[in-house]
Amino acid sequence: MPSPQFPESVLLNSVKVTNEPPRGLRQNLLRSYLGFDESFLEDHPKPAAWKNMLFALCFFHAMLLERRKFGPLGWNVPYEFSQSDMQISIQQLRHFVGAFDQIPWKTLKYLAAETNYGGRITDPWDRRLINYLIDDIYSPEILEEGFCLSASEGIEVPPATFTLEEYLDFIREMPTEESPEVYTLHPNANMSVAISEASSILDAVLSLQPRTSSGNASGSSSTPASAVAQKLQDQLPELFDIAAVEQKYPVRYEEILNTVLVQELSRYNRLLKVIKAQLKALQDAENGLVLLTPELEELGNNLSDNRVPREFLRFAYPSMKPLSSWIKDLIQRLQFFSRWVDEGPPAAFWLPGFFFTQSFLTAVLQSFSRLAQVPIDEISLDFEVLQSSTKSETDAKAALSPPSVGCHVYGLYLEGARWDDDETVVAEAHPGVLFHEMPMIWIEPCESSRPRKSRDVYECPVYKTAARAGTLSTTGLSTNYVLTVRLPIDPHQSSAAYWAKRGVALLLQLST
Repeated sequence: MPSPQFPESVLLNSVKVTNEPPRGLRQNLLRSYLGFDESFLEDHPKPAAWKNMLFALCFFHAMLLERRKFGPLGWNVPYEFSQSDMQISIQQLRHFVGAFDQIPWKTLKYLAAETNYGGRITDPWDRRLINYLIDDIYSPEILEEGFCLSASEGIEVPPATFTLEEYLDFIREMPTEESPEVYTLHPNANMSVAISEASSILDAVLSLQPRTSSGNASGSSSTPASAVAQKLQDQLPELFDIAAVEQKYPVRYEEILNTVLVQELSRYNRLLKVIKAQLKALQDAENGLVLLTPELEELGNNLSDNRVPREFLRFAYPSMKPLSSWIKDLIQRLQFFSRWVDEGPPAAFWLPGFFFTQSFLTAVLQSFSRLAQVPIDEISLDFEVLQSSTKSETDAKAALSPPSVGCHVYGLYLEGARWDDDETVVAEAHPGVLFHEMPMIWIEPCESSRPRKSRDVYECPVYKTAARAGTLSTTGLSTNYVLTVRLPIDPHQSSAAYWAKRGVALLLQLST
């Protein structure tokens, strides 16, 4: 609030000026070094180590800021890292490098990744990422002359003999546009940024389209919203008969998935009721039968703009799809459960189809716990990616039978990388391919003490949507997070840290 010494009227009539961080690696580094003076660089007991590590720290700060423009590939949550974070890190770096004979690498890493910058981080997977990033910056190799910070752009640590002006000249010679690989991302990340920006522009243009009534040949008039509402009503199926399902699939000790089925159908019934009631209310309002409330007007605008209405999302599963794709996805989910009701449990489960995925995974654990007579807290999940020929549901029915323990699941997409069917490991994504449909995965419950099938793995988080970020739950994890799948990697070609810095994750559904 304005203070008494600064009247509110003056504030309202003033020109507001904001100070935003510059865009691009070169501009960020330039801003950092323009804040130094010659004595600050030279007046140090260990000038060579101090200068090299200072440049690396400024590079690290610029990298953290620039990763935000890549959306969820860069950070699950877009954190507001500030200049003060870098300043306190520089002060600590200056002190610890000069105060000890041996540079305390672990201390410096902890202060930067867990305290100064890490204090803003709320997502555990982002915390894992920043620790991997700082490992590349605060390492003994940084003291070597010509240490490479980015192989793709050939960015090296300048010689420690440079003066401040030479540092500034070195930075000004950097390219104005850099590849995403500078920020440890795949070149495809540029496509993700372009698609996101284009979608925002198209959404704005779409919201400007006329919403007035238009007459047809018969002389009647209708709005685009009412036409969409009628089309959706024609597509939606009838509600599930919960009583009949409970009779066909009763609650049994050895059939815990029966409970999951009934719970899922109840959730979808509630969603269908809301959708049908809202669509009917909108049509009645446009026909003059009921009052057109602001909520119904907003519903009509959303239908016209191909957006999922807020009232639908209140009772629905997380999704970023436009309305047309969202309805198709909803119908596919309902068809999946209809086949389950009619034909029995499938040989492979479409994991994205579950309203509450965690309940299904808990049921898988509970089923094994009862079968093996092992406490559920002593059980964990192991994973095996099957052959790609069993990628679709049709192939699953034809080629697979249910496993003795656990379940087969399909419908996941790998973002930031691809699955190599020949080598059965995570591999670099093909140019221009943002998402790779994963083959079927066998989720196998086992005792936690049992050795895993693969030793060299990347612990890949699974998210419900491409947004990745969600509400922070009481478990400390995002509500968008589902589970962690251990994907095999080739240790001779890459490491788990490499794929974490690539932003690799599995998604249950795409945004299109």
